[in-house]
Amino acid sequence: MNKNTRVHLLFALLFGLMQPQCLASDWKHTRPADHVELLKTDRSTRDDAEFHAFEKKVTDTFLAGDVERLQSIASSAWKSGAAMPNGQPKLRAFYYGINTSDRDLKSTDKTAWEHVFAIADRWQKAHPDSPFAGLAKTTLLIDYAWSIRGKGYSDTVSAEASEGFESTIREVKRRLEESKPVTGAVPEWYAQMADVYRYLSLDPNDLQSLTDEALQKFPGYYEIYTNAAKAFLPKWGGSDADFAKFAKHVEEAAPPGYGPMLYARIYYSASCCDYYDGAVFTKGGADWPMLKQGLEAMRQRYPDAFNVDMEAYFSCSAMDVGILPKLMGKIGNSPHPAIWKDSYLFRNCQDMAERMKHHPDGPRSEWYPPS
Repeated sequence: MNKNTRVHLLFALLFGLMQPQCLASDWKHTRPADHVELLKTDRSTRDDAEFHAFEKKVTDTFLAGDVERLQSIASSAWKSGAAMPNGQPKLRAFYYGINTSDRDLKSTDKTAWEHVFAIADRWQKAHPDSPFAGLAKTTLLIDYAWSIRGKGYSDTVSAEASEGFESTIREVKRRLEESKPVTGAVPEWYAQMADVYRYLSLDPNDLQSLTDEALQKFPGYYEIYTNAAKAFLPKWGGSDADFAKFAKHVEEAAPPGYGPMLYARIYYSASCCDYYDGAVFTKGGADWPMLKQGLEAMRQRYPDAFNVDMEAYFSCSAMDVGILPKLMGKIGNSPHPAIWKDSYLFRNCQDMAERMKHHPDGPRSEWYPPS
């Protein structure tokens, strides 16, 4: 066992029992002591304000049925090539706003579903050449499919619910394929189709071909590649080796300037619910020098709280004395709850960074991961 593996295994053993849930709403400001600790979130609140305001504007506009304004917002988001403060394409944030419009609906809420479907249909009728309108309808249909299935493990889903989910996703696939001459002009088409491939367990070689096509057209729309990568995870029929191989393929196949950042986005997405903490290295096969390169590129291009905290989180997993103390200093006592879902983990990384600063051997110490 080499030194790098031993370090990551030690981290996994130390923090392996602390597997945070995926939802930031579960954030708890507690420590395993006799008091409750309230951590500040002013950094993330400030940086996330633009995203939440934009998402709300889209949701309110959609539910109001103002299809002309929807067309204007989507067109502006796409034509400008604008990104949110953390680097997420603004067009993707637009579709999050569409998602929010049906977030609380159950499959039995027939009247409510008919209402949102009717808005999408009206938008498409008013703008038949708009790629944004057609993709709004498939966005809603994917959400509807999940409302039928539910979010439980597969062994808890009834045969009827599974059949309803699959038939609805196949309808999404049909719509996407038929509308590609129009809707394929924007990258959201590829992001949705990547999800369809995963949900239907389609040939992973075809999925890789889909992502290769997307890389030549829309390398900056990273959700295409994070969606596709999930299909290679063990829980979707792949393996740890398959996932690592796909991440590396995307990094190598991407146009210059995109590969390391996409590599980092893929591993961050998987760290939420599949490779907790040090498991991105011990199981997920992440290459720390490459991951670090991508994280630093994102932070330099989009220096908001989310990207600073993301790099700090992975630097803690890698026990990198060269960067962790600096990043934890930037964070102070205001961690981003979407990254640090457990305040005990955050405090452990803070403590580790403090010890690193005072280690007499500096980069030659046992903390430092070899390149």
